[in-house]
Order: sequence, then C-alpha cells, then structure tokens
Amino acid sequence: MNNYSLHRYLQKQVEGKCDKLPLCFNDINEWLGYRNKLSQWLVENLPIVRNSYSGRGETTGVFVITDKVELMTADVMVDEGLAVPISIYRPRADGIYPAVLVCPGFATPANTAYYVSFAMGLAEKGIIAAVIEYGGTGLCADRPDCETNINNIASAAHLLGMNEAGFRVLYNLSVYEFLKNDPKIHSDRIGITGLCQGAITAMYTIAVEDGFVAFSPLCGVSTYEAEVTDYAGRQGGWTGISPFVFDVLQYGDFMHFIASFAPKPLFVLNNLTDIHWPLQGFEKTRKFVSHIYELAGASRNCSFRLSNSPHSYEGENASAIIEFFIKTLGAGI
Repeated sequence: MNNYSLHRYLQKQVEGKCDKLPLCFNDINEWLGYRNKLSQWLVENLPIVRNSYSGRGETTGVFVITDKVELMTADVMVDEGLAVPISIYRPRADGIYPAVLVCPGFATPANTAYYVSFAMGLAEKGIIAAVIEYGGTGLCADRPDCETNINNIASAAHLLGMNEAGFRVLYNLSVYEFLKNDPKIHSDRIGITGLCQGAITAMYTIAVEDGFVAFSPLCGVSTYEAEVTDYAGRQGGWTGISPFVFDVLQYGDFMHFIASFAPKPLFVLNNLTDIHWPLQGFEKTRKFVSHIYELAGASRNCSFRLSNSPHSYEGENASAIIEFFIKTLGAGI
C-alpha cells in the first residue's frame, strides 16, 4: 500500500539525514575542526551580522525592589531602527559582579513571574541577571496573540533568507556586548541560560560566541530528530517554525552545537514530565556531548540531570542552576 502521509515521508528523510551526522571523533583536534566549520556555517546561514550597533544602549529606568536588589531597564540597539528591551537585576551594593544572560522560552515575556524570581535569586547571591525580551513577545509584541506574531516574524524572515532563530541569537550577542561594557560587570565572567526555546537560542549563541564562560540550558535539550520523529508524531510538535533553522541537519543536531561549549562548564537540566523534549533525544545528546568533553579532558565540567520539576525556573530547577553559576562564576556577597 502506498504511503499518502507527507509527514511520515519527511520523518524518514530526517532519520536518514541524522544517520549521516558524525557521532564519534578520534581526538579533540578532529572535533575542533568540525566545530569551527559548524560555527562558521551558523554565522553565514542564520545569518548573524555583527554591526556597529552591537553593544550600544541606554538605561531607561532604575527601580529599587528590595534592600538587596534593584532593577535596571535598558534598550540595547540591534541594528538601525531595531532595539531590544532588557531587564537587569543586580545587587544594590557597590561592586563589580559576574553576570548571566537569561533567555526566555517561546511566547513568555521577560516579566513572567518565574524569570523575575530566578533573576532576583541570582542577584541576591551576587550575580547580575539580564533577562531579554524576544520579538513578538511582551514589550516587543505587535499584536495580542504572540504565537501568530512570532510566526509572522519567522515567515517574513524566511522571505529575506533569514531565520527567526538568527534574530534571537543576534539579540543575545547585542546584549552580551552591552553587558561587557557595563562597569558593574566582570566582562570575562558572563554565563548564559535559557528555558525551552530559550535553551535552543542559547545553544546557537554559545556556538558562535566564545566569550560565555558557563552554560546551563533548562527544559530544552533533546534533538531535532527526536522532535520530528517522536514528539511531532504523537503530540503535535513544537509551536510554529521559529525554533527550526533551514537545512541545519545537513551539518549538525543539538548535540553538536551544545558540545561546542567544551571544555567550559556545562550543566544541562531537563524534567521527566515534559513531553516537549523526548528522552531518547536527551540521551543521545548526553552521550555525544560527554564524549566530546572526555576528548577535551574536561569530563568533570559536563553534567546532565533529569528532575521532577515544573517547566520553569522554579523549585529544584532554579536552585540547582543558581548553585551552578555561583560555583562557576565565583559569585557571592
């Protein structure tokens, strides 16, 4: 009987493409050669265009939250005619602190309660937390239904040969440069974390920017292969096209981009109850990334964990990631 399902046809194509991706390297130099080509491909195909606007910005407000924490809001320039608003939670005490860039998930504004609580938790421990706002969401929204808004952005970007994911990375890089120029921040002690699609955004960000020194994706690690062949076949798949990068499986899947961070400290945390991130993809990524860290002689810097926690920066998730950044960024007041 002939197959009438285009989805099943494409699933087979994805499986075949992923079967050809390298999952083992003989030594660290062989991996580094592959990693450099992968990074360059991302720069050219997302695309990522660094310009004279990167790092430029202005403070739009400073607000006292508690006796220990204050909120600074700022607009950071991304390109001519385009800015991104950020919320920076920082200790009120004088000093120079490490920082963490927090990447929200799909359609969740920067002022969502668990981002605010997590960022304040970092600030209370002596780590500045910058929560970014992505296109189509929160202060960047063009219409009330953010799912349609984000899909409209992704569609317009495709017409121009771009990916919406690339704009998220460009936002991250612009904010990273802004943070580096902040006199209250140690420019060589900046980490990055992201929830759900924010983890994907962070994954691509660390693959093209070597300056981050600690990375912790939350509830956002599996593989594109597992999403297409498992989750999309059972539950309907991720919302919209914004997490997908055109032709990426010709070059790599999640594991290759996350492994780009080796040998620097990596803490991957997913939860057991989250259907968005199939466990077989999580395990495939864990094995490959651990392999690369072992080649780099840095196995102790690579940690993967599964929790029974919500899909958010709450409870065990928040405390574990805060502890990770305290340990790796040398924070604490």
